[in-house]
Amino acid sequence: MTIDKPLLSTLRAVEKLIWVGLVGADVAYVAVTFIAQLLSMLLSHRIDRFERRLHSIPDERYFTEFTTPVLAFVGGLAGGISTSMIGEGPGATVLGFAMSTLIVLAVARNQYSEAIGRRPRSVARARWRQQAAELSRILSDGSVLAVRERRRLQQRAVALGEIGSRITAAVRIRTWRDAFHAESRKSQAAIVISAALPIAVSVWPSIRHGVSGSTFLGYAIMLALSAAAAATPVLRWVQARSSLLALGHELSERSRDLLQRLSQTALPRPRLPRVRPATATRHLVRRRARSA
Repeated sequence: MTIDKPLLSTLRAVEKLIWVGLVGADVAYVAVTFIAQLLSMLLSHRIDRFERRLHSIPDERYFTEFTTPVLAFVGGLAGGISTSMIGEGPGATVLGFAMSTLIVLAVARNQYSEAIGRRPRSVARARWRQQAAELSRILSDGSVLAVRERRRLQQRAVALGEIGSRITAAVRIRTWRDAFHAESRKSQAAIVISAALPIAVSVWPSIRHGVSGSTFLGYAIMLALSAAAAATPVLRWVQARSSLLALGHELSERSRDLLQRLSQTALPRPRLPRVRPATATRHLVRRRARSA
């Protein structure tokens, strides 16, 4: 069976467009993820400092002074953009209505959670840091604590230290393979495809047609793209490992500091037994009478 030349040329053009589209999508994905990861690593210290301060805020101040105003501003901004898209054409109108609907649902869900009082912080490190900050505020009051209260605060401080020790021990034995297997199936597929596609695009043509001076730069760019795609999850694992190690050391140090401050707080005065003088005298008279 022979294929006409016009049809063959059309199939080759379609195949070329498909490969160009796949490579373009891979370049966009790798560029966005790799640059975002580099920026995240460069700004990691400032981000961690901001997170520590934000996590130490009590829940009431966190939601009333930070989360709710930020969500209101972002929701109003996105709502203005989506409303302005309505009437700018069929496609823009549909997109504007869809965005407006999503914004209304998100705001309604957030306000419903606040109305029923169910708004816990979903991040575990935020809860741990908030517990440490709460214990520190209690000890900063300078009030005399009862024995039961001191024991309860001591147990909470010891629990924070144990959490920090477990985090540190778990992170030190975790390898990059464990981090890769912990990713979702979609993330694993995206990592493998983004790293293998540039190699497939560059290696097979170079074997079939050879490498010339005009194609060498393209092949080098494809190999660099594959290297960047493989380096992105490795950099993410390194950053996550260092962040978790810092969190474990932070909780352990906060626990030791809290226990030291608890040991230095004033102990409650012991209560002396109250003995009625008349009762004491009566007992003394009875003992003398029995001895006589």
